[in-house]
Amino acid sequence: MLGQDLVDVALTGAADPRLSPGCRAVLPLLAKVTLDPDGLSAADFAPALAAGVSRAAIVEALNVGYLFNTITRLADAFEFHVGPPAAFASAAKRLLGRGYK
Repeated sequence: MLGQDLVDVALTGAADPRLSPGCRAVLPLLAKVTLDPDGLSAADFAPALAAGVSRAAIVEALNVGYLFNTITRLADAFEFHVGPPAAFASAAKRLLGRGYK
């Protein structure tokens, strides 16, 4: 399991050897797509491509980001209650136990 500390590192954009160069290059792109989609340009894709991330992997990352953004917006619109961190840890263990990686 990744662990909360690595998730925190990824969200802050800090360089960490546990995150691949490709992952570190794609995260800012996903942040821009989420926070400033109208400002997105071809230049925003260059760091990921330069880090060796394939176009297919970028599309997959964008699709995952799209789904999470949609889920978050729906949850906000319907005032969905998010459970405590312990509930997420429990759900992650169940998912990992069923082969989700």
